[in-house]
Amino acid sequence: MAKVSVIVPTFRCVGYFGATFPALCRALTDLVKAHEVQLTVVLNLSAAEDERALRDALRTSPVPSNLLVLTTPGKNNAINHGVAQARAGGSEIVQIVDDDQDYAPGTLRINAYTLVALRERLGVEGLVGSRHIVTPTGWTGVTDWVARLAFAPAEEAPRFCIGGSMCAFAATFPELPPDATGIADDAYVCNVYYLRHRDLFRQSGFLPIVFPHGSTIHFRTACRRAEYFRQQVRIRYGVLAAYAAFPEHADELRRHFNWRYHCDARFAPRPRLLAGLRDLLRWHAFNRMRHRANLAAEARLASGIVGVDWSTAATTKSGSRPVRAAPATEVIQ
Repeated sequence: MAKVSVIVPTFRCVGYFGATFPALCRALTDLVKAHEVQLTVVLNLSAAEDERALRDALRTSPVPSNLLVLTTPGKNNAINHGVAQARAGGSEIVQIVDDDQDYAPGTLRINAYTLVALRERLGVEGLVGSRHIVTPTGWTGVTDWVARLAFAPAEEAPRFCIGGSMCAFAATFPELPPDATGIADDAYVCNVYYLRHRDLFRQSGFLPIVFPHGSTIHFRTACRRAEYFRQQVRIRYGVLAAYAAFPEHADELRRHFNWRYHCDARFAPRPRLLAGLRDLLRWHAFNRMRHRANLAAEARLASGIVGVDWSTAATTKSGSRPVRAAPATEVIQ
């Protein structure tokens, strides 16, 4: 039985955390059957009402929990603090998850089991992720639907570990770069683990960035098309910046983590004329939207450091804007 620290970075969460926290509690209840579990929620640069909402929610946690309040912004910063606290508390494994997800039964337990099995059977300390399914809420029209469909990732055999589910050994989890660089947390972590195990991959074709069967997370998003598109630009920028952080290996990393989209993987024009024409028009619209996002991200990258205000989404949920910054960094038991 290993000690597992589940880390939840969050930001402006008062509008939704109370509704999404029960799903995490169910996942924790399952995980604690096999491991000693500690929950750490890291709240960064938010309002007093967010703190109150988190304190109220954590009273119902099925495992020991604490709230780490930061006055500095950024998800990378929040993850770094959470991992540091996990190490200080003696946790062997960290599981980093988003604050607005549903979990298929057994997901966190499956991830921890797979991580330990990789080390015991193959002698490698890998990275374990989950299959992600985007579940939009609050769709208001065709344009919102098209935007989400255009950017939905391919579900089968992913190589890229999405940031909403990263399970790794605490001692060897990499420190993330400053948020002002715009580098995406998941892209950077995947690059690090690829380079660590590149020789194994070249020799055997196996890379210990794995997505075990039964590990599935449903990600909920409630933002409208315009913000969703800006989010995709930020994501694309974060991925490109993560490649650029390893200049000697950037091309190799880009080839390996070649992103595939769900609509591309499933695209096959139908034989009937009108249906086939509709498919082609949809294909053109999707590619046009993604091309615009790529151009915007590449332009930002060429211009230099973007700053944390741009690299952090306003919100993809429905939380309120902060009224004041949180007080000095503290741990609330």
